[in-house]
Amino acid sequence: MHLDRIVRIDMENISVKEEKIKEELFLYSGRALGAYILSKEVDPLCDPLGKKNKLIFAPGLLGGTIYPCSGRISAISKSPLTGGIKEANSGGTAGNDMASLGVRTLILEGLPSEEGTWVVVLNKNGVKLERADDLKGMRNYECADRLREKYGKKISIISIGPMGERLKPIASILVSDPYGHQGRLLARGGLGAVMGSKKIKAIVIDAEKVKPEVKESDRFSKLARDFSNYLKKAKEGLTLYGTMASVEESQELGCLPTRNFRSGTFELADNVSGHHLREVIKERGGKIGIPCMQNCPIRCSNVYVDQNGNFITSTLQYEVTNQLGPNCGIGDFDKIAPMAQECDDLGMDGIEVGVTIGVCMEAGIIEFGDADGAMSLIKEMEKDSLMGKILTQGAMITGRVLGVKRVPVVKGQAMPAYDPRGNKGTGVTYVTSPMGADHTAGNLLPGRKTITPGLNLDLHDKKDKAKVSQELQLLIVAVDSGGMCYFSGFGPVDVERYAQAVRYMYGSNATYENFISIAKETLKREWDFNEKAGLTKATDRLPEFFYTEKLPPYDLVFDVPENEIEQVKNI
Repeated sequence: MHLDRIVRIDMENISVKEEKIKEELFLYSGRALGAYILSKEVDPLCDPLGKKNKLIFAPGLLGGTIYPCSGRISAISKSPLTGGIKEANSGGTAGNDMASLGVRTLILEGLPSEEGTWVVVLNKNGVKLERADDLKGMRNYECADRLREKYGKKISIISIGPMGERLKPIASILVSDPYGHQGRLLARGGLGAVMGSKKIKAIVIDAEKVKPEVKESDRFSKLARDFSNYLKKAKEGLTLYGTMASVEESQELGCLPTRNFRSGTFELADNVSGHHLREVIKERGGKIGIPCMQNCPIRCSNVYVDQNGNFITSTLQYEVTNQLGPNCGIGDFDKIAPMAQECDDLGMDGIEVGVTIGVCMEAGIIEFGDADGAMSLIKEMEKDSLMGKILTQGAMITGRVLGVKRVPVVKGQAMPAYDPRGNKGTGVTYVTSPMGADHTAGNLLPGRKTITPGLNLDLHDKKDKAKVSQELQLLIVAVDSGGMCYFSGFGPVDVERYAQAVRYMYGSNATYENFISIAKETLKREWDFNEKAGLTKATDRLPEFFYTEKLPPYDLVFDVPENEIEQVKNI
């Protein structure tokens, strides 16, 4: 069977072990497989940066194939930021390449007894650990350049920057894109620190000329081709404007986080809109409408360049751009993009960084709108000064140290770019998701599809929002577990299409019901892990000001009834 390899990197003994996946886990991949392994093998009370924690990388069942948008990769671990389970999800080339080599999951476990820095190398000849002390302390971009010099230009790279090596809870993991940029992120939850605790600087994957077997290739190819043609038309807006189109949408809906979540609209929103981004990039000779992974017809990514055409960052996406921008009162791409670049190069979650800077502005450390001051705070993080040490603990700890009460976090994790008062379904997801404040766990936006027909999808109306969030979370788990990009769709019809593709790929009897059942089991495992880790009902709350402080311009508060929210976990 293709995709049957479980690879364990044992850092205590500096060794590699392999085993075959159990037959009963045939349909488990991505997030579902990671949650299964973590719940079976990791003590929920363990130190997230200690030897008992594990970091699990898992692509989807269709990774490495021509099926559109199927090459994402999940990373799963106990989070040093939230203290609970965390799944981070990324595009890039690593998911496809890992799956092409038949690796269902790669698990980092144990801690080395000796000082050093290592690189994991996967190729068609096997898996090995190599010393790489020369990469210690290196930023992500330079590290990737060095690795390509040694292992070849066509490799995929999963890497951490200095923040991961310093074990900061704000640390991310970066993944290479098809253009050789370390520009895709397993960003949230501090998983870069877990990788750093294992002394793994990077994972190098060389899957050149390796293609997986497809059982019913003609039917699979037709399904993939038809789906690709559909996505090209249906997702044209994302191709033209990228995810920055969400600025206009959130501005209209009044849920655009502005100045530390004090308003749902921003007076300079037009300056950071998807339309303006397209104009700037085309005028300067950057790139827009490019894919973040192989076989993606949506192509929502971009390369932002300065006025002289020099590379700044790839890619400017809505959530990071908004939290570094409008959330901090900053409305200039030329100020925001260099901050996003620093976050990527140092290996930090840009959402967490933006919200942390917003908390500093709330405290009066710098003024809202002070872009130079915001960059100076990022430089403090890089220097690891006393202020930098505080900031790299994330928004919650920064707020406590600075005496700020208005800190927009759930379970210790900063909120992304949707104010829960103006998007109440997503607010329920922030509260109930095992991941904390994470829009990718079940984000309600116009046009979303639920399992139950006829639910109220008005973002401002509290009616049905607990049920809507529950169903979106189930559907998202199914999509995440398959390595699919949720921009390709995560309604019931999309999960059914995915099941059909798995049937053609493996010659199996996979059904929609199978994947929804696995999604339910996965959520239950994640909630159970968190409860055992000490995340009780008391952590299933928004900060108090969201319930009491009216959000302009529509004067909204978060008012979804508590008794309805409690039903989300009854699945």
